[in-house]
Amino acid sequence: MVDGVTVEYRAANGEIRGAQARVVDFDRADANDWLAVNQFTVVENKQNRRSDIVLFLNGLPVAVIEVKNATDENATIWSAFHQGA
Repeated sequence: MVDGVTVEYRAANGEIRGAQARVVDFDRADANDWLAVNQFTVVENKQNRRSDIVLFLNGLPVAVIEVKNATDENATIWSAFHQGA
């Protein structure tokens, strides 16, 4: 993400060229798009996985947050992981 990603494009003359596309604007933080999604669900191989909060930066998921009840002394990261299923 820091150096960008290599992309190919077709120039006006039909030639295929390569360039670096920046996915995060580190020079102008306000030019980036942040999104926090509550109860984000991913389905893969007929399995549902629902995270409490997923943070996206310019459409890329950059953080997954599991929020648990602070009064539950038995809450663990593993119970949070399995709860999302």
